[in-house]
Amino acid sequence: MGKAFFGRLGLNITNATTPRFLENGDHPGDFEVNDIELNDLESNVSAGRIQAFALFHEDERHRPWRAAFHQNINDFGSFPYISIQLADAGENAKETLIDYVSSLSDKVDFHYAILYNSDKTSSAWNYAIGSGVTKVDPNENVLRFAREIPELRGGEGRYNGKMLRMVYPINVINSEHCQISIDGKTLKDWIENSSDLGKLSYLSCDLFLWKVPEDELGTINAWLGHAGKLISWQVESKQNPRRLP
Repeated sequence: MGKAFFGRLGLNITNATTPRFLENGDHPGDFEVNDIELNDLESNVSAGRIQAFALFHEDERHRPWRAAFHQNINDFGSFPYISIQLADAGENAKETLIDYVSSLSDKVDFHYAILYNSDKTSSAWNYAIGSGVTKVDPNENVLRFAREIPELRGGEGRYNGKMLRMVYPINVINSEHCQISIDGKTLKDWIENSSDLGKLSYLSCDLFLWKVPEDELGTINAWLGHAGKLISWQVESKQNPRRLP
């Protein structure tokens, strides 16, 4: 999957890393991230010896990297995720990313995916894993998502179906998300009954792609946030959202 991501973008993989536990770390489970040759990484992944790793394309123009593919498991201080980042992602690159994520829907077992904008690639990665201070909406409380992660804080993991983290330009949601109740309607019906709420299309394996107009994101987040359907919405906000259908 990682090689396919870089291949679609026409970028080579310049380096790779993998975490390794420390024998004499400061605490149990302490680890460090080490560089690894791509061929060695491939053989170790194929043999099942490595499951957590990152692939990068680095160049002189972008810091800390131009593009990256991260895969993590429970063991290394976070939760299982795949996170990809791409700097200078114009409209063509955005469509490439959408096609790439859509292509995974019938190959990989996942419940939820989001595509969003950030000021730099490292911030995008930190946001994905519930770390840092990056927000996608001024009324977002980033700590609320971190507290929701079962592996980190013993949270309920409601982003897997009962709620949404936030609403993003591109959202991959499942059939349980589609049944979230809003003013007596399901989220699926709510989206499909108004052109202002974007377009919902079926992918495969119980997943749907929800494309949201960027000029409507603030209004949609405010409406769903006040309705109690967003994990990261800042509930103390006094904003009154424009009513949507």
